[in-house]
Amino acid sequence: MNLPLNSPLGKLKIIEVYHYYDGPKLFSCRSNSGQIYYAFWLGDDNESDNWIYVPVSRNRFLAARSGSISL
Repeated sequence: MNLPLNSPLGKLKIIEVYHYYDGPKLFSCRSNSGQIYYAFWLGDDNESDNWIYVPVSRNRFLAARSGSISL
């Protein structure tokens, strides 16, 4: 899994992987600034994989992690 390099998101580190099939497809990650994102694989084309990164607050991340709200 190659996280984006030189993007506006900054350097990312995976926190947890929620779905894995031939590589992670849904996971949470954190930037150096502390912003948490959910990353979801949208599929691929002939040249690259396509992803969406959705910022999430720490409180929402912890609520989803604990199961009090759905992801």
